[in-house]
Amino acid sequence: GAEEESIAQPEKVCGRGHRVNAEQALSRTVVHQSLPCPSCLDRGHNPPWCFGRQDLLTFFDEDNRQKQGVVTCPKCMREGLPPLRIMHILAPDVFLSYHWGQQYEQNGRTLYRTQEIVRKLRQPIEVGTDVLCWLDIEGGVTPGQDHLKEIQDGVVRATVVVVFPGSVDFLR
Repeated sequence: GAEEESIAQPEKVCGRGHRVNAEQALSRTVVHQSLPCPSCLDRGHNPPWCFGRQDLLTFFDEDNRQKQGVVTCPKCMREGLPPLRIMHILAPDVFLSYHWGQQYEQNGRTLYRTQEIVRKLRQPIEVGTDVLCWLDIEGGVTPGQDHLKEIQDGVVRATVVVVFPGSVDFLR
């Protein structure tokens, strides 16, 4: 019988001798606990300032009512550069897209039914899976930004896009 020809997979070897082939490398999800400042990287600062992932994630906590969506890099601040958008440091894993749904009033606030349902789903997804969700009303877009550009950037950077089309009043 004819023997099957074995195809060698490319592999990478680190300085300590650890080997990883292409299939292993592509099947791993790595969650970095420190994330470098993109402005420091752009300007070649070595080492760049690093933000703690958990510190950045606390911005999205339900108790944070000061959701400005920006942080300051001490190195960049000394050079007079503006604060950085958190969503430009943390790449969202899941983009939550929704149609606002039917409008209603609650405690003097105008709310949209589908938007509220999606907003309530974000935190359980993040806590249960350790992924970051992009949601326009919870840090994805801040006042003064180009809403459509931020949505487009969020979709491009996300790994998964979840779409909630139209009103979901039947879930009440």
